[in-house]
Amino acid sequence: MDDNGVMSLIEELSLFLESSKAVIGRPNLRQVDIQEALAILDEIRVAFPTEFNQARTIVRQGDELIEEAKNEANHIVEDARQQALTIASEQEIVRLSQDQAREIIGQANEIARNVRGGADQYADEVFGQMQANLDQLLNTIVRYRQRLNNPNNYGDQNQYEMGQ
Repeated sequence: MDDNGVMSLIEELSLFLESSKAVIGRPNLRQVDIQEALAILDEIRVAFPTEFNQARTIVRQGDELIEEAKNEANHIVEDARQQALTIASEQEIVRLSQDQAREIIGQANEIARNVRGGADQYADEVFGQMQANLDQLLNTIVRYRQRLNNPNNYGDQNQYEMGQ
């Protein structure tokens, strides 16, 4: 299996079905090695959870980055507060330190929002691609089941060409 995962397996199954021999006198039926077709479907079943788990890992890593950013922000804020208390011999110095702490908190919160937004966007893209892959697989399966279960259409070979 190559780096494309489920999509490459779907393409492999499609090519396998397209290249199978037609049944004599029934051009819309194919002679298929069921073991080979089931083996490809088993590979799809194995690959899908892997891709899904990869998406979960990405989201978890994004959450960890957010937590690290928050911890760092808290550490920076605490450091700023400690410095402000240590240096605060005059009221102006204390005020400036508090302003700086608020700015750092704002920046840290912005960083955390950006990291979370990027992780959410990436996860959405991964799930969107996975949904498209599953939709394509489901459409392919439905099309082949319809071909197998609709004896009224055996005479119309053009209707059964791949990709329709």
